[in-house]
Amino acid sequence: DLVTILEAVRIIAVALSPITPSLCLRIYSQLGYSKDEFDAITW
Repeated sequence: DLVTILEAVRIIAVALSPITPSLCLRIYSQLGYSKDEFDAITW
């Protein structure tokens, strides 16, 4: 189902953010999240 796939992409973007932050920010933006929401991610 599409919601599950999108959630998996979001989780992957969060997991890869320490390695490739600019790419993950682009992914997060394409999913409809703002830069502030991306910056608020904590482990």
